[in-house]
Amino acid sequence: MGKGSGRRPKNISDAELEKAWNSIFSGHPNDEQFETVKQKPPVVKEDDYGNELPKANDPDRFVDDIGDA
Repeated sequence: MGKGSGRRPKNISDAELEKAWNSIFSGHPNDEQFETVKQKPPVVKEDDYGNELPKANDPDRFVDDIGDA
């Protein structure tokens, strides 16, 4: 048997354990403390003819519908 194979004896009561646990973890944030923020949909820029303009950093901005430039 290895050194860590045995279980350590419990030297504190369940009440003391719960009190210590709550004192450590009660101050940390949880999901109920935060509101969800709705994001606005991205703005699509169009030219004067109603065509959608490509984004400045879009790698496919020079490719047309058939796949070539």
